[in-house]
Amino acid sequence: MLNLRTLVISLIWLAFSFCAHAQDNRSATDWLDRMSRASRELDYFGVFSYEHGASNQTLRVIHVVRDGLEYERLMHMDGEPHEIIRKGHPADCIHSGARLMRSDSRQIRRNLAERFGADYQELQSYYQIALAGEERVAGRRAVKIILRANDDYRNSYVLSIDANSGLLLRSLMHDNQGRILERFQFSIIAAGVPIEAEMLEAETANPIIVTNHHPEPGVQPEQPTGQRMIDLVDFQWLPRGFIAVEPIEPSYESITFSDGLAVFSVYLERVSLEMGDVDGWAQQGGTMALARRLAPPLQEVVFTVVGELPLLTIERVSASARVVLPNQAEGVLSETPATQQ
Repeated sequence: MLNLRTLVISLIWLAFSFCAHAQDNRSATDWLDRMSRASRELDYFGVFSYEHGASNQTLRVIHVVRDGLEYERLMHMDGEPHEIIRKGHPADCIHSGARLMRSDSRQIRRNLAERFGADYQELQSYYQIALAGEERVAGRRAVKIILRANDDYRNSYVLSIDANSGLLLRSLMHDNQGRILERFQFSIIAAGVPIEAEMLEAETANPIIVTNHHPEPGVQPEQPTGQRMIDLVDFQWLPRGFIAVEPIEPSYESITFSDGLAVFSVYLERVSLEMGDVDGWAQQGGTMALARRLAPPLQEVVFTVVGELPLLTIERVSASARVVLPNQAEGVLSETPATQQ
């Protein structure tokens, strides 16, 4: 007959085995869904590095959720001390244009984990999504997921998700030749621990404060008046699956597109001819930018495409765009860009 101690041990082992089996039965999309929710719903703090191109930054993050709203403090650990504090973002709001924390003083990009929503079937039309075993990241057991692009118009990703909390511990962005373009990785992280309100208070003299820009229910946001030139752009080609989305950093003369993971934006701005030639492209990590002046009569307008896409894609989007002025006859293009290769 089993004694009480043996019975208790057996029941504990049975429960552990059942949990492990249930966890192992999660699909890749189950893990992506859990990661998306964890990044918005959990309290956590940690230290991570973000490497893109020749830049490698180390940052500390504190994230809490109170009454359904997110609060976050992001501190640069290298160079001159500065920090970014985000207040009151709804925890159930996902921006399709969200990005890994890109921490220059003028831009806030959200964690890659926030990009994933519920439409994984659509995402699987553009990426092969698969489990790739387990590994150890930041001293924690992590589930590895590969998102391999189905064409040459987008990049691929490798994600490492904390098996316990569901938080994203590491992400790698690869080009179609397997070269790493960007790396995000926690070195220290603690999740589900008490975080005091004082930990969210700024320590530097002039922190950047980002407050919730979403209007209250029933309140319509103020709309700019006048015709936006960006609305006159006709894209004759876009990569399959990319649609216009709400950007995390709205700009009057811009439009943002996403396939549910990759993101690119198009900007129009007036630049005096005295500034000379502005045509050209630049790259930082996985982000490409391509700018060109429009032809007369819009020669003082610069058309720029910026995105986490291969240069091939950025060039083709730029070459396919046309600007049609409202005073032109229907079908007559006011501006003809360079011939698409």
